[in-house]
Amino acid sequence: MRLYTHTTRCYRVAAAVGVLTICGVLLPLLVMSYLDRKTFPPAKPQELTTLSENERIRLSVRGEKMDLEKKRTNIKLEMENLQLEGETAKENITRKRSDLQRLTEMMSTQKRLRRIAEEAPEGMLSEPLGLPDLGEERSQHVNHGKFRPCTYDECFDYSRCSLRKHFRAFFYSLEEDQLVGVPRMTISELSRAIRSNRHSTPNADEACIFVVFVSAKLKAPNLPALKYWNGDGANHLVVVVDNCTRSNCDHRIPSVESRAIYARQIFPAEQFRDDFDIVLPPLQWKSDPLSYMLPVRRQNTLTFSGTYVRSENEEAAGMRLTSRYIYEEILKNAQYATQSREFCSSRSLGRVQELRGAWVDCEDSRTEPLSESIFALMIAPDEDCFVSTDILSSRLIRAIWHGAIPVILGDSVRLPFDSLLQWRKAVIMVAKARVPEIPLILRTYNDEDIFALRRQGRRLVETYFKTADQFIETLISAVRYKVKVQAFPERSQKTEIVPNLDFGPMNQQLSSETDEALGPLETPYPSLAFQRNFSLTLNYWRDLFNVHFHPHSMSAWRPTDPVLPSDAKFRGSSFGFRPIGFGAGGSGKEFAEALGGNYPREQFTAVVLTYDRPQVLIEGISNFKGLPYLSKVLVVWNGPDSPGPETLTWPEIGVPIQVVKAPVNSLNNRFVPWDAIETEAVLSLDDDARLRHDELIFAFRVWRENRDRVVGFPGRFHAYDSVHRQWNYNSNHSCELSMVLTGAAFFHKFYMYEYTYRMAPEIRQTVDDLMNCEDIALNFLVAHLTRKTPLKVTSKWTFRCPGCPVALSEHDSHFLERHDCINKFSQLYGYNPLLYTQLRADSVLFKTRVPHDRQKCFKFI
Repeated sequence: MRLYTHTTRCYRVAAAVGVLTICGVLLPLLVMSYLDRKTFPPAKPQELTTLSENERIRLSVRGEKMDLEKKRTNIKLEMENLQLEGETAKENITRKRSDLQRLTEMMSTQKRLRRIAEEAPEGMLSEPLGLPDLGEERSQHVNHGKFRPCTYDECFDYSRCSLRKHFRAFFYSLEEDQLVGVPRMTISELSRAIRSNRHSTPNADEACIFVVFVSAKLKAPNLPALKYWNGDGANHLVVVVDNCTRSNCDHRIPSVESRAIYARQIFPAEQFRDDFDIVLPPLQWKSDPLSYMLPVRRQNTLTFSGTYVRSENEEAAGMRLTSRYIYEEILKNAQYATQSREFCSSRSLGRVQELRGAWVDCEDSRTEPLSESIFALMIAPDEDCFVSTDILSSRLIRAIWHGAIPVILGDSVRLPFDSLLQWRKAVIMVAKARVPEIPLILRTYNDEDIFALRRQGRRLVETYFKTADQFIETLISAVRYKVKVQAFPERSQKTEIVPNLDFGPMNQQLSSETDEALGPLETPYPSLAFQRNFSLTLNYWRDLFNVHFHPHSMSAWRPTDPVLPSDAKFRGSSFGFRPIGFGAGGSGKEFAEALGGNYPREQFTAVVLTYDRPQVLIEGISNFKGLPYLSKVLVVWNGPDSPGPETLTWPEIGVPIQVVKAPVNSLNNRFVPWDAIETEAVLSLDDDARLRHDELIFAFRVWRENRDRVVGFPGRFHAYDSVHRQWNYNSNHSCELSMVLTGAAFFHKFYMYEYTYRMAPEIRQTVDDLMNCEDIALNFLVAHLTRKTPLKVTSKWTFRCPGCPVALSEHDSHFLERHDCINKFSQLYGYNPLLYTQLRADSVLFKTRVPHDRQKCFKFI
């Protein structure tokens, strides 16, 4: 009953709602229809015509309004386009003004160059005159049948050594009957070194000297029978091989009519002609590595091994200090003068009668603890018996090889090549009268002095005595520098330039950074080369042998070339200089117009190493457009594909772009001294390095003031792991750094020769094996040669190259390999040459408030 009542109520409510809805809709319609009929009666025909006219007018106005709106929109778009064109025109005007300013500066520079060239003094260099042949005249001064003193001026025929040609040497064949007792290995090494030496010539007519090797076992070598002896042996170099110190050696030079130069290890005192004959090192070349030079202090302070062979006339020496007295009275009692662990002595069982008055090694000299001793004592032979002996020279080289500093008693002894080498920077020489004071003297040497002596001795051995090639080269240089003939020019690597490159316009717009005036755009020009050939040969040859260790070839430039004083450029030596403000100085504007500094104008060569990333390379090279002081771009192509016109379109950047296809894929190719590099300054770049023009120009200016250092951007350092007792490579942000990465760095081309030709080949092999560490190798090399730190510029710590493929440096093994490189290179050098620096370079007015009428050197640096 309740369910039925509820359903009935629902139906009633729905019906009521429906009725109300219908009424709500129909009632308003009925009311409006009624009102319309009462208020608006039916329109007449005239009214309909008027209504149509109004509608037409309204429609016409609407159409005109729409047309006006379209015109307004078009005008607005046209105004926007004109405004955009105006802005573009303004940018073009600004760019054209900048180009005009640069062209004006270039014209001004060219006018200045022309004026300087017109005012330059006439060249003084000319071909030298020929020398007369004074051979017969000089031979008259030779004492027949008697060994006599000789000098180069008296006995050497300079007419065979004209300055108009290279220094050549004719080597007689190494005959076994002339080299009795000389080991076959020594003869083989000498033969190979002679064949590979570029001074060697088979044509006797063009030879300056004639070199013959004989054995000391020959009692009377038949030298006059030599084909080119010509009666007196003029310009002959007789090399006596003294590898027979125990017996059957003839230490006396035959008395012949001779103007020949004698070179040997053993020289009797009465037969040595000072500044003419040559003292040789032992002709024994070992492949063993030299000892590590650290720690500076070792277990033993001093070591000695040897015994004395009494001379026949020693009894007549009276009370003077003789070697016998040194041996019997001092060395035997050395334990009372020094601690026993600091002085060792042993007695030889053998005697060599031919070496009376000299000191000989003990039978067990090979077991002498040289590697555990700071100093090694050596006693010179009696000066009235010998000026040098092969035993002394062998012990000298052996001590240096093991890191022991030679202490030589006797300051009149002659050491190997001592007319060239400054041994006093590598050994300690004291008079025999000072022998009781030796302990006192040695204790005064601090760690710095000990290491300097040890390092200098090692460099002498590594450069001049380690291999047969070095010996032959040094032997020839010993005569060449005496007659003052310049060395061969340094060997540059022939650059096989890829021909017919396809060049086209750049696809990208220049960035706004080029709006800053950074310097004049000049035509490319090379650095002046070989300007010091004879000044180095005549005046600085000792530095070449003992400071730079680079005497055997002539470099086009050197980072240590002398600098003129600042007022010289205003007093007759102005050629090439570009003083800021013509000498008046200045800030930004004047600074940008000239290089200034202490050196004449110059440019740099950008060397870009790349491998299979053409798009990244092209983008990087395009950034060079408009870069001042850029001479050329040399691309070292390590990739397998051809970089020719079928592969790439190279951008036109205003300077030459040359591409060399490397024969092998090697990171060492970055430092090959290609002959296409014609400037002293080299900018080494990775293909993904992105640097602004102002950063590059600033780094170039900094390098010009630090030519012997590596100047670059990303800094790194070597950190010591005290737990594992080894070095680690570290790239964290640090207040000290010791390396600058060569992916963006300036350095001197001189170091490319050192890296390729004179650095230890094991280092280059390590770089090839790991495809890593070439930048560490260069930092090691420069620090070793200069004992200076690299120089970091600006705050840039790393490079970002969005979109570039993953580089080798991103791999996990990259850092582990670099740890190993630092430790291996340290072993090869005998020490870690890297030094720390705590500074970086920024421009002079960086973060400095300047007056409104002045500009900073650079806007952002």
